[in-house]
Amino acid sequence: MTIIRTRPVTQCIACGSTESSVAYQGLKDRLYAVSGDWSILQCARPQCGLLWLGAMPIAEDIHIAYEQYFTHADEQGQRQKASRWQSLQMKALRWLLNLGSRKHDRQRSAQAYLPRPEAGASLLEIGCGSGDKLAALRQFGWTVYGYELDPKAASHAASKHGIQMFQGELAGIPAQGLKFDAILMNHVFEHLLEPAEVLAVCRNLLRPGGRLVIVTPNARSAGHRQFGAAWLGLDPPRHTYIWSPDCLAAFVGVRGFSIVENFTSKANDDVFLMHSQSIQESGRAEISILPPVAIELKARYREAAAFFASPFAGDLAEECILIAISKADPA
Repeated sequence: MTIIRTRPVTQCIACGSTESSVAYQGLKDRLYAVSGDWSILQCARPQCGLLWLGAMPIAEDIHIAYEQYFTHADEQGQRQKASRWQSLQMKALRWLLNLGSRKHDRQRSAQAYLPRPEAGASLLEIGCGSGDKLAALRQFGWTVYGYELDPKAASHAASKHGIQMFQGELAGIPAQGLKFDAILMNHVFEHLLEPAEVLAVCRNLLRPGGRLVIVTPNARSAGHRQFGAAWLGLDPPRHTYIWSPDCLAAFVGVRGFSIVENFTSKANDDVFLMHSQSIQESGRAEISILPPVAIELKARYREAAAFFASPFAGDLAEECILIAISKADPA
């Protein structure tokens, strides 16, 4: 079994503090069984609270963590058949949850939290996978481009959806003279080894006033509080840094961006909670396979309990959403 080489990281990249505590230790890869025991540190400053891998994979070995990643999957798995009573329970829970902010969040998520584009406006998705989301965003009027490291996923996006794809070093795209009106990183930011460097490239790729949208797991979510070490959002060793809304906004806001919106979204709470429930019960989750009905029902009851216990809490949803505008370079 291939071992991922690592380097120690003791300083918080968000606030610079060298004070941290061990949030979790001895974690295994619960999704793809990549070898290793993983510890997660947390910044000791309460106003920061960033989580990160204490032993960070080195750049030359990080590909090992993705050899069986879900972008390689060709088909969606089947779920255990629900009884009529289970189906009625799920329909009722979905209906109740969609009465609240969930429906609004899902509508915004479908449009990548972006406004309707002007004619010819261009969008780059970094880490676009098989290109399905970009294909949907094209229907809203965007001229879409994709960047993807996984060659199989990139080939799928180009052949199935006709999306112009970029591979290789992300920093090489600006050399082609392209500028974009918007950049989307949908569940990518938590995977980055050097997030500050990627933000610098994004700023270089955006036109002045262009929008950056980051969607990433929320370290302060109700799901994390409920499931702890079993929370899907931890995902060692692929999730290198796990952010809270305030921490993320502070990190991005000092790197040439003005923050427009900074909030949490319930759009995918069900996905987080279902797979977290699976991890808690069995020690693993299959991302490309829908969980058994019993798992989904338990997760939806927990989601409903969290939602109705604190429907107006500002930071309990599972995803952080940050929308920022690229500042013009000073004259």
